[in-house]
Amino acid sequence: MTFRLCYHLILTLKYRKNILTPEMQDRLKQIITTLLVKWECEPIELGGEGDHIHILFDAYPGLNLVNFIKNVKSVSSRHMRKEYGDYLKKYLWGGEFWNDGSTIISVGASASIEVLIDYIKNQGKADKS
Repeated sequence: MTFRLCYHLILTLKYRKNILTPEMQDRLKQIITTLLVKWECEPIELGGEGDHIHILFDAYPGLNLVNFIKNVKSVSSRHMRKEYGDYLKKYLWGGEFWNDGSTIISVGASASIEVLIDYIKNQGKADKS
């Protein structure tokens, strides 16, 4: 069987705090890429800015998106709090890292994959003046 289900997942930090350093963004990409592979998904592009991250990936038809997103959020939060806890506790409290919600969009209806890849790659690079 041939299929391609491509999703664009957007996760935002609690209180939309703009606190992710480039090093922290890179670490999140590593953690999330490992989880994508574990869940038998194919990472396409990951990127973000100080207050959110974009994850573009292919998935198989039987993937339970709700459980997948819960796992990504809980595992990445646990790693980030363990590795960057002293820094994060200045900005985030109550053991939370991500906002309660998330956004997931199936790709293909509104933008091509190539457009999304460029958009995600250029996160944080635009002139913010």
